[in-house]
Amino acid sequence: MQSQHHQDSEKSPRTAVKRRPYGWLALLRQRCPRCRLGPIFRGLFDMHQHCPLCELSFQRDAGYFLGAMYVSYPISAVLLTGGYFLGRELLPSWDPSLVFLLIVLPCYLPLVPLVYRYARVLWIYFDRWNEPGETSSSVGWEQWREQHPERFRAE
Repeated sequence: MQSQHHQDSEKSPRTAVKRRPYGWLALLRQRCPRCRLGPIFRGLFDMHQHCPLCELSFQRDAGYFLGAMYVSYPISAVLLTGGYFLGRELLPSWDPSLVFLLIVLPCYLPLVPLVYRYARVLWIYFDRWNEPGETSSSVGWEQWREQHPERFRAE
């Protein structure tokens, strides 16, 4: 009897609901900062406009991901600098420019998609942590643009 009750409780709708992972785990898995379940990317470089689960807009405004550049630069600098010094230690007799080429071409270039993706994800998470509301949104920009068409006439 007890085992039957245990089996029935496992089939309840509550066990079918996914639990939200911790924020850092969702960040590593490149998931939405609000629900932590919806994927941010749908391809290697292609992003969803909104979270497929909770409809959070990933791009708040035009030029929003320019801020991701400030995240990708230090990530790349750490990878390239660390790789260069590691290469100089492992290959002390090599010319420094050859070591740099060895680090950039076969070691860093395959990581560029990851740097791109994590720079954007980190930027979204930072921005949502800093300003969790919807204070800026592309909808507001589009409405303002429709109200002022004279400013966007082709000359």
